Amino acid sequence: MYFNRFPALSSLPSVEALAWDSRILGRVGQPEGGKSNESACYQVYASGQAAVARRYRIDAADGNRSRKPLTSHVLVGPASVLTFETALVVSTGTRPSSPLPTEQPGAPRLPVIDGAGLAALVPVLIPDLDRGSAVQDGLQAVVAAALAKPYTPLTIGIPDSFIGKSLRDGVQASLLWGLYRTAGPVLGQAGRGWSFSTYEPPLGKEDPSSLPAIVFRQAQEASAAVSASGWRREIRVSPLDSDALGGGTLYDSMIDFAGRLVAEYQQRGGDELRQFILASCGGERLAPGRISKVERALLAKAPKRAAARPPSQDLQGSASADAQAASSGSGAPSVTHQLATAGRDGYVAGGNQYNDSHITNNTYQNGEQSSDAVAFEVRNASEGATLLAELARADKTLDRARRVFRDVATDVVASALRVLLGRDEHDLVIALLAAVHETKAKALVDALGPDGAEVGQLLVVFEAVTQCENKVHKALGERDGWFQRATSGRGTPGFLRRYANGAIYWTPEHGALATTGEIAQCHGEQGGSAGRLGFPVAPAVSGKHPRTETECTWQLFEGPDDYGPEACGYLEVQCGATVVSSQKYGTYAMWGAVGELAELGWRDRDWMGVPAGKMTGVGPSSRVNEAGTSGWRQRFQAGLIYSSAKAGAFRVPRRWAEYFEGRGGVLGSTGFPVGPALDAAKSPQGTAGWYQRFEGAWDYPDDVINPWAEESCGATIYHSNQHGPHTVERGNGALYERLKGTASWLGFPISDEVEVLEGGTGRTVQHFEGGAIFYAPEYDSLPVRREVLDYLAEGPYRDDLLGFPVRAAEQLASGETSYVQVFERGIVLVRDGLVLAWDDPA
Repeated sequence: MYFNRFPALSSLPSVEALAWDSRILGRVGQPEGGKSNESACYQVYASGQAAVARRYRIDAADGNRSRKPLTSHVLVGPASVLTFETALVVSTGTRPSSPLPTEQPGAPRLPVIDGAGLAALVPVLIPDLDRGSAVQDGLQAVVAAALAKPYTPLTIGIPDSFIGKSLRDGVQASLLWGLYRTAGPVLGQAGRGWSFSTYEPPLGKEDPSSLPAIVFRQAQEASAAVSASGWRREIRVSPLDSDALGGGTLYDSMIDFAGRLVAEYQQRGGDELRQFILASCGGERLAPGRISKVERALLAKAPKRAAARPPSQDLQGSASADAQAASSGSGAPSVTHQLATAGRDGYVAGGNQYNDSHITNNTYQNGEQSSDAVAFEVRNASEGATLLAELARADKTLDRARRVFRDVATDVVASALRVLLGRDEHDLVIALLAAVHETKAKALVDALGPDGAEVGQLLVVFEAVTQCENKVHKALGERDGWFQRATSGRGTPGFLRRYANGAIYWTPEHGALATTGEIAQCHGEQGGSAGRLGFPVAPAVSGKHPRTETECTWQLFEGPDDYGPEACGYLEVQCGATVVSSQKYGTYAMWGAVGELAELGWRDRDWMGVPAGKMTGVGPSSRVNEAGTSGWRQRFQAGLIYSSAKAGAFRVPRRWAEYFEGRGGVLGSTGFPVGPALDAAKSPQGTAGWYQRFEGAWDYPDDVINPWAEESCGATIYHSNQHGPHTVERGNGALYERLKGTASWLGFPISDEVEVLEGGTGRTVQHFEGGAIFYAPEYDSLPVRREVLDYLAEGPYRDDLLGFPVRAAEQLASGETSYVQVFERGIVLVRDGLVLAWDDPA
């Protein structure tokens, strides 16, 4: 027993009680902020255990009705004993009248309840439960919603007047039991499961991952907007609303079928209906197939109809029959009139005639075949083809068009399909053939003969897609939309079937392959098979990145172009794109040169790791006197990859990726990388580090580039642990490279090039370990050694007495350590380490 969401009494030992406490704490205690005084929650856990909590408010012992403690009685045990049926019976039992646990500080432990005895209560109560549920208002709408999206959590909105009632007097238990007895056998082991809560607050107030599969909410809250963190995919129904069975709902396609099921439930009872449904389903496991078979069986048991009337007599005929009945004095309206007035409520009370009055042309069913089929039979092939197209487009699930296929002779349907093929309605024909049983589809393809050559391949496709669906149906969810042709951006032909959580694609080369979950979403955002990624070419695989040990899932796709032979050889399939999904970094696609480099890095246990951002187009770069370069950029665990048609793809390591981006990335003066990151020569000062060549604003002269035997470039980023990353570019870069870069007396850069305001515009200085490079437009880039800078640091340069160097230092005959350098307003002489300076007052 829980009091205010903390265990007060238990039949379990304290250790076991605490273990259960953490598991069920979020589901006990009446949800606060609502109008419900009593509710129940039933959950089944992956461990095979289950729990049912009866949640209510008890008036305080002192009579203060404003203080209502939140209390729960909870039963836990094996799910094989604590079943849905048992949980519902327990939930509707009489509320315990025992005092509050806190008023019994010395109370003994609660008794253990015998599971067999509890289960024995269920058969006794089933007849009463069936009788009440079969006539419960709103049951047809709830069943329709549950079957329309069988894998999606179900939210049932009911008015406040029912929320406030006890479970014995409310509608929740009747709707749950009726749903279980009608839709339960149809879904079998498929679908959302049967955990439930008879009252929950709006989405966003509880962790959606902990919610049961079926929940009741206040009607006005059932469709309330929620934040992304509190959202979950749900199908919602307000069964007691006046328009619950109207058109335009998400479950519209199942309303008629639900009406048949409820009518059979009323006539047969739950046990006999279950036997009928299980016999109809055979060995079918998937929800769509089971629904189709049960629907076919329900149609087959309907009484034989009289000879078909032409559609033109539909309304006129009923009026005439009514007139005849009136004149004969019988006073009884015709069967057709009864059907017409039954609306969307399904079966007519007291009979088996089923109403489908909402369909095209106001034709009504009268017997075994649907009115659509009746209308179809009396039309020629051209008119029949038009009717098929209208029915299919009116209901994207193709449910009504499929009924025509089922109820009308193969040769009659084949004639209409030929007309559709002649009208270039190939996609519709494919979708129609995919909507019927494979035996019927084969018969139709055979009946089409040479006219069906283009769709003859479908039988192989259907089989492959079905096999794939059987393997991953839990991850895919329910079917969503038509089976259709698909073509990739590279022109590869194939087929596509969409599902709630993914899709199955078929191509001649790779067969049927599924995309699911985050990878499917990413693929869809890129345009699906018609987009940049194209068709999947291999199933998804889960594992770890060999260098970073990051858990991830990846799937290979066709891509805009194939990766090179080396990458395809490693991947063992011709492909040009990859989607990688990791819980830590997200799900992202990569393709082209970026994807190829990442795949080869994966092979070589490279430190770049998995993608951590979207691949985006960047550029053009800033080039002087010529068009800039454009390309792609993508972030990875350990840096960035940039690619361009000019130079290919290269990594920018994390050590200087942020610095590079801070300088404007490829849009800045550095441009695209044109070479890999390499070890730099150790400086005379003993510093080690790395460097990477970049495009730059303009290319270095040939005498600078040729010794490297690399792509043309105009900038380099140097990095050392002591000084961090710095860019050497333009005139400074050409001078620095001629001096042998980090191996020269300048060593590693310790600053970027910084503008100097004194002395005119365009002047800069950049500091290195061994000195500095000064740049002025009139003198170009000139180096000055550290010993000179140190000597002048406290005087001439700070006061700008000597100005900029005008020439490079000139060596004296007295030795290598002796030189003179001329500045704008003076001279510096260095001899054997002694530095002297003269300024020119003029």
